[in-house]
Amino acid sequence: MVLQALVFGVWHLGVGYSNTGHTGLLPAIAITIAQQSLIGLALGILFECTRNLVVPSAVHIALNSM
Repeated sequence: MVLQALVFGVWHLGVGYSNTGHTGLLPAIAITIAQQSLIGLALGILFECTRNLVVPSAVHIALNSM
């Protein structure tokens, strides 16, 4: 689950980087991967608890809508 969370964080690097205020390249990358990986971990936990891909997908859509 940690590996999928890190992949999620790296996959969403472009989206998260724009939200860091551009504090410098390396800090922005680290912050983005950490933030997005936590979201990926939470979505992974939701899937493990429910065994239903619709639940984390719906949460992902809700987060994207905010």
